Amino acid sequence: MLIISNSINGEGGPPSVHPINDSTNWEQLTDNIIFAADNTIPAGTYSGGTFGTAYQPQITYANGDVHFTGNLTGFGIMVVNGDLTLSGTFNFYGIIIVYGQSSITTDIVGNAGIYGGLILIGKNVDIKATGSSSIYYSKQAIDNAKANLKSSRFTIVSWWE
Repeated sequence: MLIISNSINGEGGPPSVHPINDSTNWEQLTDNIIFAADNTIPAGTYSGGTFGTAYQPQITYANGDVHFTGNLTGFGIMVVNGDLTLSGTFNFYGIIIVYGQSSITTDIVGNAGIYGGLILIGKNVDIKATGSSSIYYSKQAIDNAKANLKSSRFTIVSWWE
């Protein structure tokens, strides 16, 4: 697993990227997130569009290798079961989790940006950020996703058996 902290910027110095080993059951965690997905999209290339807003972030699940390009924006949580390529002016605010059975490749090129967190899970992970692409840790973007996702808007008011 690879955790990205602070920032990666194609023009800056060495990024704060490091692999960690932990006891998190990522398969169970991603299964729970996928179960609550607002959008499920197949593998392919997507140009333009929106995956959630700041006031209504969404959970998006991409089943397979995806390429997001053009003018695309997202808020919330995105789970990708495969390789991820971001280009154009794709900007995502929240958490992106990219995972697979063996190796994962994530390419971020052009003006693409992630504001929140990026988690890569696999036996081998490879990340490339070029051009003016950026990955920034943002507690505000993560907190917004947590507070406004539809799964966070429900409260158990009573329970009986």
